[in-house]
Amino acid sequence: MQKPFYSIQLNKLEQTAEIHIYGVIGEGNPNDHTFAKSFVRDFQEVEGAANTINIRINSPGGSVWDGLPIFNAICASQKKVHTYVDGIAYSMGAMIALAGHTVHMANGSLLMLHNVSGLEFGNAKSLRKSAETMDKYDALFADLIATRASKTIEFVQSNWLNYEDNYFTPEEAKEAGLIDVIESYQAKNIPTNIRTLNPCQVAAFYQTPPVEPSQTFIEKVITSVKNTLAPDPMNKFKKLVTIGIKAEDEESVEVEKAGTEMENIKQENDALKSEIEALKQEKEELKTEVDELKKQLNDVSAPSSSPIAPADLIYNSSSRNNFETSFDREARAAFSR
Repeated sequence: MQKPFYSIQLNKLEQTAEIHIYGVIGEGNPNDHTFAKSFVRDFQEVEGAANTINIRINSPGGSVWDGLPIFNAICASQKKVHTYVDGIAYSMGAMIALAGHTVHMANGSLLMLHNVSGLEFGNAKSLRKSAETMDKYDALFADLIATRASKTIEFVQSNWLNYEDNYFTPEEAKEAGLIDVIESYQAKNIPTNIRTLNPCQVAAFYQTPPVEPSQTFIEKVITSVKNTLAPDPMNKFKKLVTIGIKAEDEESVEVEKAGTEMENIKQENDALKSEIEALKQEKEELKTEVDELKKQLNDVSAPSSSPIAPADLIYNSSSRNNFETSFDREARAAFSR
């Protein structure tokens, strides 16, 4: 039964099983954590057929999300579970090793403990939230390590989860109470410069196929750098020409894009001008209508221009409101003569 980064061999006759975890914990499954799901499922199947389970580890660590379910499955097992550090057990790899009911380290192997790390992109608030989450993971691991080594949580936080990489030889790990047995067999597949490799280099060392000790990761990097710094002249010329053509094409696209934007702006400007002219014409028409209405209003409110002659009052016998002035009396007297 073969799975990525781990393999299982079951001896039904002797009721024993051997599991190899050689690689980065959870690598290749960053979204669904298939590594943890498949491991726990297979581990539970092995528990039903074996009384003793040996887990051999050679891992630079990896995903906490994948590692914690594996850690808990091993701790909760009702069968005898032995973990063996065959080469290195760093970070989450070390935690899985410490989950064994009995922990073994090969002569010359290394174990390393440090705080949880993460990759985060975002604003200050989201980064603070991520830091708080990592603090909780650190507190969890401090408790688990303290229980294993019979130390206080404060001791573990001050000495082993102190934001440094803390390495343990088999002798140091046993003295600290982290492991139980130092095995006489030699650790396998450990780079000679393991203490100077960063986590990315360690992970690359365990890619498939593995790098042989005679061809170290650093040597491959040096060769790659030399090839990059001193390439074939014609290849370099071709690359420069390609870059130039690409830049020219990109510039043409940008120019064409700018021209399209300018044309759109011009069209919008013309449309605004037309709207302004229409508004001006509408304003003139409204002014004409207002002037006409004013004229009509003046005509309606103007006083009558036909006066009432005194004679109309004098000779209007039907009027009950006749009155006479002195001028009227003189005029009437003159008519009577």
